[in-house]
Formats: sequence, C-alpha cells, structure tokens
Amino acid sequence: MWRLIEHQTRFFWATNWRRFTCFIGLAGLMIGGAAWQSYQHPHFELAKILLGGNAPESSPTHIVFPVTWVVLLLLPVLALGDTIPELWRRRGIQIWGHVFSRRQFALVDLLLIAEWAGAYWLLLAGGLVLGGRPVDGWYLATLFGVVWVMLLIETWLSWGNRFAGLLAMLSWQVITIYTTWPTILPFAMLIRCPRGPVPLVITLGVLIILSGAYTLGFWQLIGKWSDRK
Repeated sequence: MWRLIEHQTRFFWATNWRRFTCFIGLAGLMIGGAAWQSYQHPHFELAKILLGGNAPESSPTHIVFPVTWVVLLLLPVLALGDTIPELWRRRGIQIWGHVFSRRQFALVDLLLIAEWAGAYWLLLAGGLVLGGRPVDGWYLATLFGVVWVMLLIETWLSWGNRFAGLLAMLSWQVITIYTTWPTILPFAMLIRCPRGPVPLVITLGVLIILSGAYTLGFWQLIGKWSDRK
C-alpha cells in the first residue's frame, strides 16, 4: 500500500505541478490585491473581502455577488479538473496487476485530493491571518473540510465528463449565494458560518459519507471508463 501511495503521489505532483502552481499563483495575486485594497482603505477588512460572502436572509432584496469568494473556491476545482481520472488512465493500468485492489486505489485518490485541498487551504488560511482580523479556528477547520468535499464531488463527476464537476460546483455556489438551502457550502462564508464545532462536525460527517461512497463505488467508475475505452 505504501508503495502505491508513494508512486501515485510522486506522479500526481510531477505531472500537474505547472497547473497547480499557476492556479495557486492566481489565488495569491487575488489575495495580494485584496490585501493592498484593505491597506489603502482601512475600513475594508481583508478576511471579509476574501471569504466574507453574504447573508440573503438579512437583506433578501439586496444581494451583492461575492466574486472573490466564488473565484477563490473555484480555483482549486479548476486546477484539479480530471486529474484523478487522468492519473488512472495514464499510470493506473500499468500497475493494476501489482496486487493492488480497487479499494486501495480509491483510498490513495482520497489522500491525493486531501493533499491538494491542504496545500490550497494553507494559502487561504494565510490570507485570512494576513488580514489581522481574528478568525475563528473552527471556521478555518471547516473551510478545509468544505474545500475537500468540493474537490471530492468534482472528482467523482469528472469520471463521467471532465466539465461536469466544474459546472456542478459553479452552480452550487450560485445557488448558495441566492438561497438559504441547508448545505455545507455556506459554512465557507465568514458571514454565514456559525461559531462553534457544529459546522465542522456536519462537514466531517458529509466528508465521511462521500469518502465511503467513493471508495465503494470506485469499481463502477473503473468499469464505466473501461467500457468507453
């Protein structure tokens, strides 16, 4: 199992480092621009500029579209794309006969997605800390879980179509902005995320369910891809 993790992790980063670096650079430019804006206008709070979001329940007739929030959460999805299915197509078939099971491949996928989610989350957390505004630790932990959930859903959908996951995540974000539907995505908004461990517990619960579904359904994903080939 460790040999599979080492092999897949090395190939995952080696073949996608340009894409990941590009999108992390874009996110860094956005955070830097927001930091400059907050520096020029002290009444602007950097944390709210980046991931503040909005609360339609407090002003349903006047909702400001949170462009920065949408873009910052969509960039890691764009960067990941169909990387996991492509990893299998290019390398998985070559090591399929090395006594590795489908469950092991699925678990490694979860680990790789978590690695990318963690790398991008560090950038977001650094931007929030840079703002000088105290950010609740529960929110930061929940934000990591939400990013991981988004990437996991996008990966699942990308097995069928490389653009399906991106469109689904963008639609989910737009719906979240203009509604108060009980999903976990509002927890990624500073203005909507309630204080305390409840959002984190809910997010982890959703993550566990999705991870289990991905692991159990991995053989179907492989089978459908094999049929198309």
